Amino acid sequence: MADLVPALDRILREHNHSLLPEAKVRLRVAIHQGLVHLTGANGFPGEAVVEVCRLLDAEPLRQALTAFPHASVALIVSRSIFQDVVRHGYRGLRPQRFAQVQVKVKQLAADAWIFVPDEDVSTVAWEQPLAAKPHSPAAEPSTGTATYQISGVTTHGPAVFGPGGTAIGTVNGPWNGTVDR
Repeated sequence: MADLVPALDRILREHNHSLLPEAKVRLRVAIHQGLVHLTGANGFPGEAVVEVCRLLDAEPLRQALTAFPHASVALIVSRSIFQDVVRHGYRGLRPQRFAQVQVKVKQLAADAWIFVPDEDVSTVAWEQPLAAKPHSPAAEPSTGTATYQISGVTTHGPAVFGPGGTAIGTVNGPWNGTVDR
């Protein structure tokens, strides 16, 4: 981690140097530790895999790349990585260059730390995660279509996906096992 993220940043800055802004490659990197099972039918299952994927999708990590438009890489580390590796200064890591943030993605609500090479992350006013709003049947439209939420997108009927469209994600709220078409 101490060498990987700065190396990725250097390589991407060189690659992106002569590209238009919309063509530049920028990476979000998440690091966590834990058991990973190698027997999954659809990849590598386990709580550690789920957590690192949720860290990767965390709003503060996206905010880091927005706050530093010239940065090529933004890193987020879990509490255990920060406590076990970063705070001890392993291989020259400087804990003061990491900003503590609150992450709330699906069922994950945790502290994490963000680092952006060659940037001062302490200057960012990190947004706090929004609390999930409880579902209210009164909020459903009166058209008879169900209101449901898939991966953070609230829909009111099938038109959002179009004819034959597919939504992949976790459904929160009332769900009868079918999508109105």
